[in-house]
Amino acid sequence: SKDEFENLKKIEHLEISPKPLYLHHKSPKFVILDFIIGQPFRMGQRTFTDSQISKLAKVLANLHINKIDSMKKQEYKYSHYFKESQEYFKQINKYTRNKFEKILFKLDSQIMSQIPKKETHEFGLIHGDLCPQNFVETDTEIKLIDWESVKYSDPAKDIANILIDFELNQKQLNLFLKEYLKIRTDETILNRAKTFAILLRYVYVLWEITRTFE
Repeated sequence: SKDEFENLKKIEHLEISPKPLYLHHKSPKFVILDFIIGQPFRMGQRTFTDSQISKLAKVLANLHINKIDSMKKQEYKYSHYFKESQEYFKQINKYTRNKFEKILFKLDSQIMSQIPKKETHEFGLIHGDLCPQNFVETDTEIKLIDWESVKYSDPAKDIANILIDFELNQKQLNLFLKEYLKIRTDETILNRAKTFAILLRYVYVLWEITRTFE
């Protein structure tokens, strides 16, 4: 898409993504990207070598240290996720005729109680859609694909997806953070990532419930 092509042009100099080669503006619109010779991580993969974890950390840190003045800060406040949840509540209540309204309200209160009232955020360029299959391992490095969701936001959002989808054990997480923090200093990133992970899981569950009625 045009958005992905433009995003790739912005981060091309980092050499962590496919090179954008051509954008066809007329219908049918399409883009041509450089082909990456490598193997994507499998969805559901839960075993990673120390080398892979180190490379993961370095790729993300090198992405997150970038600041692009022309981009606005987006979707970093915790309230963003509660606004999303309210939209799902409306749909669920509509489908069920308010049958689960009290349960949903209780669930929302329980989630809110786990979220810090005072927010502090750091900002950088984030991928926005990290999952195992969007990491491609070549013979020498790891590259990222699927760049449609790039934002200037809190890097902890990307790290939250690592916590959710990669399920690193404590030793692996320590290694990841050690390598990441060598490149990008951020003392509170893990705490913020854990908060974002709660919110991401919450919204995902509500989305799944809503889908069952569609």
